[in-house]
Amino acid sequence: MRPDSRAPLSDVVTRALLACGVLGAARALLFALEVELFDVPSARLAARMGASELAGAMLASALPLFALAWLARRAPRAPRTLGALGALGAAALGYLFVSFRLPADPFLAPGFSGARALGAHAAALAAGLAAAGAIARRRCPGRRLGAAASALLLAAALLFSAASRGTPGARPSVLLISLDTVRADRLGCYGHARPTTPSLDRFARDSVRFERAFSPESWTLSAHASLLTGLYPAAHGVDETHALSPGVRTLAEALRGAGHATLAVVDRVVWLHPRYGFARGFLAYWRTPDDARVKVDAALRWLDAVGEAPFFLFVHFFDAHSDTRELPYEAEPRDLELMAGWYRGPFRGCEAELGCATRYLEGLRERGQVPASERLELLASWYDAGLRSLDREVGRLLSGLEARGRLGDTVVVVTADHGEELFEHGEPLHRQSYEECMAVPLLVRAPGVAPATCGVPVSLVDLAPTVLELCGAPAVRAQGRSLVPLLTGGVLEPAREIVLVEDEGGTLGLRSDAFAVVPADGERWLFDMLADPGQRSPAALEAGRWTELLDAEAESARALRAELGAPLDLEPPARGERVELGELGYGGEAPRD
Repeated sequence: MRPDSRAPLSDVVTRALLACGVLGAARALLFALEVELFDVPSARLAARMGASELAGAMLASALPLFALAWLARRAPRAPRTLGALGALGAAALGYLFVSFRLPADPFLAPGFSGARALGAHAAALAAGLAAAGAIARRRCPGRRLGAAASALLLAAALLFSAASRGTPGARPSVLLISLDTVRADRLGCYGHARPTTPSLDRFARDSVRFERAFSPESWTLSAHASLLTGLYPAAHGVDETHALSPGVRTLAEALRGAGHATLAVVDRVVWLHPRYGFARGFLAYWRTPDDARVKVDAALRWLDAVGEAPFFLFVHFFDAHSDTRELPYEAEPRDLELMAGWYRGPFRGCEAELGCATRYLEGLRERGQVPASERLELLASWYDAGLRSLDREVGRLLSGLEARGRLGDTVVVVTADHGEELFEHGEPLHRQSYEECMAVPLLVRAPGVAPATCGVPVSLVDLAPTVLELCGAPAVRAQGRSLVPLLTGGVLEPAREIVLVEDEGGTLGLRSDAFAVVPADGERWLFDMLADPGQRSPAALEAGRWTELLDAEAESARALRAELGAPLDLEPPARGERVELGELGYGGEAPRD
């Protein structure tokens, strides 16, 4: 049929619908591939997510494709020129649409490096050309059958998506938020005088706030392994060349086995790579280098896809970590002005001999230099500004959870993997085991649990047992203890005496009610935390009760590691990954974060 003004409207609709089906199916397929929704036990949730994406994709593309089909098939003048423009527009729209650039979805849009990303672009281009062909071809065999199939596909996707929302389960859902490199004493709810965390301060008022929560090690890799397993680093053995043993069961595996939809949105920092075992148990484990805003958008998208089904959503934010751009700690301009607007000097995070951002801090550390007081205050102000920007997005995530009606049936845990040194003990970053690195925030809100403050020493290893008990899920083999008795106003039985900490050399230390044993370069230093909370007056740890206890704990960890199985051997981080770590200040033979 010749494309002219007499082309019936039904022909335009048929071609637009066929093109819509092609693009919708292509986008849904790439979505499923990207989030690895194939071959998973949670088939119903996977199908619902795919159906939601398909339905949304087809509905979003329908109107512009109809307009392009009309342009190509019904324009009364210069039909070939306009037809070519319509086809070209359909191809461009199809490519942008299928590659998640229209409407923009930066969390899903593929980059331009690697075979996977290039394959996604090729598929998007092929889908665009197919849509253009459906619209512009003078003769399109089977187009009516294809259009009918597209219409049925859209109807089925809409019906399945609506019918499979799920029903609220007997077990609560879980939102676990990890704030990388956030020290407790810089949050308002932990006594900081500056307005760094208004959103978290509001959340804390309805939560149980643990005043003395500690990371087992000031390293993203090992601390998160402890967070997700309930094991101390000496027991799980995860480091840059070792992954979790198959004998270790993770929090995600346990909750997935209990029927939760397990989803993760984490930073693309090397230490959160799936090869270390962190993706085990997650239906989808997304890594992205983007900031908190994009991660929150992705997390809220997951919540929409889950519907009313019980979920475990793990969200990891890297925004407070020292940066690779110019300032040592980046933030939104309004927060930089609020926190550091007092400074009018020339320093902008760079020095010719040391470099910028994290490299500047690392250079100071290597030289053993401590900046002058004004610059110290400026560095702390930039760090505070970064917290303020991060807090805004965390607040948006919590508000989104509440707006979806899920806050009341969800266990929400907000914590950090470690803190950050601001030269209190002569160094920046987080290499040492003093309080500024080891003391982390821990806020827990759970159904039926009243707000409170708890001063008992607790550890990140306690979170997995706690969450599993709150959800009524089977326990995992862990060294941590469930904090449910403390959440409900009781006490731990037997009483807890210490929690363990570890330095990068594997030397164990501890925190008790009144004392801290700080490991440093194979040595151990004792601090009376009641008389010396700033840890300024160390005493050498002599043989006695504390050394005997630490030796016993080390032996127990070795026995448990043997029981669970040796951690898996890995190749060291690749050259490109080491470049990335170097930008964050972790070069050398054993980069640390």
